[in-house]
Amino acid sequence: MTRHKKIPCDNQAQDRWARFYLTTAEAVCRRFGLPGRAAVRDAVRMYGESLGRQRRSFLLENGRKPHLDNLFDNGGPLPCGERTEKEWIRSCPQEVFVNIGACPCAACWNAAHGAEIGKIFCEEFYPAYIFAAVSAKAQVNVGRELVNEGDTLCRISVYFRPANLPVEERGFYFDEFDPAYRAPRKPCPEDGFRYDLGLTLLRGCFARCAGAWLGAEGGQFVESAADAFLQKEGLS
Repeated sequence: MTRHKKIPCDNQAQDRWARFYLTTAEAVCRRFGLPGRAAVRDAVRMYGESLGRQRRSFLLENGRKPHLDNLFDNGGPLPCGERTEKEWIRSCPQEVFVNIGACPCAACWNAAHGAEIGKIFCEEFYPAYIFAAVSAKAQVNVGRELVNEGDTLCRISVYFRPANLPVEERGFYFDEFDPAYRAPRKPCPEDGFRYDLGLTLLRGCFARCAGAWLGAEGGQFVESAADAFLQKEGLS
């Protein structure tokens, strides 16, 4: 079993981020129905893609191949922090199997009876993040989820096979196909996550996608809802 190091985070900011996602997504879905739900899904995908591109750039800048093992090493997808419990069943360049037994975000959403909205995030974020950080040729399965009634863990299974890539691209991702590559001797630097910046990014994704699906009214609704949330939190 492989374990990746936990990356500490600001617990207060993490909880605020989780509340912001739930409050804003619920408000959009309640106000606009199915088109609102579609806007929320698009916003989560946009958010995941943005973070995925950032992670990919981080790995390349630090001389790492953008494969699965590096993706999750010393940083990587949410959730993070000391309150998250992950059991790494397998982690290698081509496969990652991880069980998440405790997630502060899921705990927040479940406590607020927002599991259905939380499920949207879990379903959309991980594929978007991994496709952007690694490749759209990766295969992502989010199985059991803490936001599902009766489930006691989340199970994330990811596959990334060289055989699914053109021959000329395999060396970009995998050491064994790049004889000239020399991996850095030092461990990959920590790539921590700042939830306050994540909240700002998510707000922008909500506003853009609501505007695209729902017009000016949708974008303005998100901005008003976000302002009300931040005011309630004492941040504006």
